[in-house]
Amino acid sequence: PPGAPEGVVSVVPSGVSELTVRYLPPLDTGAGDKTSVALTNMRVEFSRNETFTEVDWMTESGDGAIWVQSMALPKGVTFYTRVRAANTIGWGPPVLYTHPNGTARGVRVLAPPGPPSRITAAAPADDGTVEVTYTLPLDTGAWDQSEPVTSYMVELDDDVGFGSVDVVAEGRSLSQMVHRLRAGARYYVRVRAANVLGYGRPATMGGLELTSVVAVVAPSAPAVTAGDASGPLQ
Repeated sequence: PPGAPEGVVSVVPSGVSELTVRYLPPLDTGAGDKTSVALTNMRVEFSRNETFTEVDWMTESGDGAIWVQSMALPKGVTFYTRVRAANTIGWGPPVLYTHPNGTARGVRVLAPPGPPSRITAAAPADDGTVEVTYTLPLDTGAWDQSEPVTSYMVELDDDVGFGSVDVVAEGRSLSQMVHRLRAGARYYVRVRAANVLGYGRPATMGGLELTSVVAVVAPSAPAVTAGDASGPLQ
């Protein structure tokens, strides 16, 4: 059988509840070098236990020349990863994904965040500005609020279906000021959150009973023109 793969390069969350594993082939494929014997398969194994007393999930490439594999796994769970190779004789020993100091390295399975909640919007001044506030999603990527939110996106549109979003604002706080809105325009508001995987699905202000906010802009001062001074004063 082949030797252990040269190493596991990376294990990263990718997509929705998925881990992507990149690894290097064995230095010995079965005859003391990398080329004399062809590899027939590569297997990636996942375990909740760093000692792999039990393999919880595994995936195989079915091809000895594939150096990356992805697998959907339960969200919120931390998995340890190891990889092994096979030739026509059978499976070789595994190599474990580790920290630089050699200890087993676990990676948590994530998904994009759920939608923020309690969205409100108000026009605090007459300058075409709307303030939008919201709260942290109940699920920030791992079934709880333990995964950091990296950004929020606020979208405003005068179309209830958000067919062409008029204004977009992004930031990390739970409140954002949206500027330069059209005077008297009625806007619908939706907000979405992002983590390391990107943005999740949005929530719209009002939920099933959509509500909107009207942008207020102070009227400009009336124009003053000089009168005709040639006539008699009354």
